[in-house]
Amino acid sequence: MQSPEGTATTSGVGDLTFGPLVFQLPDLTLLGRPFSSRFSADITAPTGRYSATALVNVSNHVWSVDPYYAVTWLLTDKLETSVRLHYSWNSTNSDPGAGYEATTIQPGQSFHMNAGASYPVVPLLRAGVAGYVLQQTTDARAHGEPVAGSRERVAALGLGLMAIVAGAQILATAYREFAAENRPTGSVFLLSVLKPW
Repeated sequence: MQSPEGTATTSGVGDLTFGPLVFQLPDLTLLGRPFSSRFSADITAPTGRYSATALVNVSNHVWSVDPYYAVTWLLTDKLETSVRLHYSWNSTNSDPGAGYEATTIQPGQSFHMNAGASYPVVPLLRAGVAGYVLQQTTDARAHGEPVAGSRERVAALGLGLMAIVAGAQILATAYREFAAENRPTGSVFLLSVLKPW
């Protein structure tokens, strides 16, 4: 199985992720400081635009199940650190691009985590450092068979800002990836807006 090569760009609304199960554990203390955690099972549906002839898609064209455990620990009254541990499973893509030379493909399962620490710069604005790691734990599959040597790995470090505006959290992060295996690396910029309903 070979990945397609070339240059392309795309835009649009990606796949929809929803969390049908969220379990917030009671707040505790760790070494005398506040500690909170939760468990969630996120599911991603292949709702984004997808074409087997495109080099780049906004949809993965698979269902994904991604349970995670998240913790936040207030080290001081202002300094916080958070970690989120994930394990991901993906269904089979039965319409892969011709460049894959396969009738079906399935991404391997993976462990991934992200972590960060932040400090308030001014009221309602926090700045910090963040990073993530991904390690694929099972081989990708083509035609239902494992593809040897297909496991991916990547790590990243970067900076982030979080602002509270009109009751919404606005998060901006910039990462530089490294230590990659079987995947490209580069700079990643993310902007998220979280608003409770």
